[in-house]
Amino acid sequence: FRSVTAGHTHTCAIEDSGAVQCWGGTEGISHTAPSGTFRSISAGASHTCGIDTDGVVQCWGWDSEGQATPLPGAFLTVAANVAHTCGVDSSGALQCWGRNDHGETDPPTGTVSRASSLCAIDTSGAVVCWGDDYYGQTRPPSGSFLQVSSGAVHNCAINEDAAVQCWGYDGDGQATPPSGSFRSVHAGMFHTCAIDTAGDTHCWGSDDFGQATPP
Repeated sequence: FRSVTAGHTHTCAIEDSGAVQCWGGTEGISHTAPSGTFRSISAGASHTCGIDTDGVVQCWGWDSEGQATPLPGAFLTVAANVAHTCGVDSSGALQCWGRNDHGETDPPTGTVSRASSLCAIDTSGAVVCWGDDYYGQTRPPSGSFLQVSSGAVHNCAINEDAAVQCWGYDGDGQATPPSGSFRSVHAGMFHTCAIDTAGDTHCWGSDDFGQATPP
């Protein structure tokens, strides 16, 4: 396998051949990936979306609110959340589909360089966010950022100094990152993990099932 993504009760991975395999899941929801070759995939709570080698988004799994019914067109990136999905299309614009209770599928206009399911990095390096702001999750810190990732109600990003900054819900400590220099970060539902520049994994937040205790 060359990449892996984890949802709430299922996991999917891309083989070296580009084919996707999935395992786990909730009874009654099919997590069988479509045939074809993919260059990237992203798992939400109970659905998964991927970009095939033609740039088309394909989704599978739970689709109760349209989160697994992608928009047409060519995409550069895709990111799945609990019940909605967002992607950056070939023009650099954000497009989202699925549940829209709190503006999850109403991203800002403009061109972005990278995006998660609730935040994006614009061409100046600033983070912009959309959706529910009950915990301040749409109010990112100022500065220039290289990467951003969204959990259920919190977000984390790596700034140009390689430090992780997080904002939003912090009831389990998922928005209180350790100090240090990092090269990647991923926000889960209620925990966060990051890889530092030495290659070591660090996690923080909810650890009820050992999800924040890396090997």
